[in-house]
Amino acid sequence: MTSSTAEGAEGQMSPEEEEARRIAEMGKPILGEHSRLEVVIEESYEFKSTVDKLIKKTNLALVIGTHSWREQFVEAVTVSA
Repeated sequence: MTSSTAEGAEGQMSPEEEEARRIAEMGKPILGEHSRLEVVIEESYEFKSTVDKLIKKTNLALVIGTHSWREQFVEAVTVSA
């Protein structure tokens, strides 16, 4: 039975194939030693003021008020495939 992989007849990859594989492996996500993330959120009063003015002018308060800050944060950091 013959193999249909990128490896040659002797089971060896060319230098170009080895380099391509090495680069592809570097892009893979891995679980490292740190499994927790700390996020510090600091409020920007200048930005909040600008957003509040825009909301007031466009009546977006009803649309924006449908999600809590927690729901918005969870949605922002959730990875979906």
